[in-house]
Amino acid sequence: MIRRAILPFILLLLLGLSAGASAEVLVLIHGWRSDAGTWARHGVLAGLVQRGWKDGGIYAVTPTGPHHIGPKADGDRVFVRVDLPSEAPIPVQSGLLLPLLDRIEKDHPGQKLILVGHSAGGVVARHAVVTHPELPVRAVITLASPHLGSDKADLAALASRTPPIEAMAPMMGADTINRSSNLYHDLQRERPGSFLFWLNRQPHPQSAQWISLVRRGGSLMRDFKPVPRYSQDLRNVVALGARAQSWMVPGDHELAPPDGFLIADVVEKAVLEKTQATGK
Repeated sequence: MIRRAILPFILLLLLGLSAGASAEVLVLIHGWRSDAGTWARHGVLAGLVQRGWKDGGIYAVTPTGPHHIGPKADGDRVFVRVDLPSEAPIPVQSGLLLPLLDRIEKDHPGQKLILVGHSAGGVVARHAVVTHPELPVRAVITLASPHLGSDKADLAALASRTPPIEAMAPMMGADTINRSSNLYHDLQRERPGSFLFWLNRQPHPQSAQWISLVRRGGSLMRDFKPVPRYSQDLRNVVALGARAQSWMVPGDHELAPPDGFLIADVVEKAVLEKTQATGK
């Protein structure tokens, strides 16, 4: 009799736990002069796998549309990588990201997306979500991203528009200066009329969490900081302010093996725990 009485409560409890379980797809977005393979080359994926995330392969843009490469994975914790033309302007990369996100969503129905962008990839992710707030994105996490621009981008933009340098760059093996000229323009320091000045004043969806991972800098590049700390901090974006979270994290600008564990920690502590607490 007692067993019959408590059985419905046990079933309800189990169903409640199941309903509250969160299913996420982590979308890794590379930065400038990188590709989808950069996460593996820098040892980031191993840390994610050790923390229970499964590799769902690479999504790339092709003439026939989005294409999936590599392993497929199901479950509540899957990471995928996207491959974008890293020297293209931010709006171009963002526009190409959209059909990839649509394909990822179809391959993982009912699951929310967590976008993780390194360097310029973080700005690409932010632009995509700001211009398409209907995307099923639970969180945007940026690592060492130039949200307020970079003086290095200012210098590179100037060099790409200086005729002697522009002409000599291909002969010196530095033709990326010319190919990336519009991207440099997008990532120049925020000022009236600049791309980032515009982006930083657009409404950022309330439905998404906004988290910036700010590099402290270290011995390898102590004298060369491609992106200053204040520029990496999403709390300094006018449209976000205190809505954003910021974590000061070790390391230089480049990706490194500990970043896999770092990303897993941030997702679990700042995103999933909040999701489970609020039920959203």
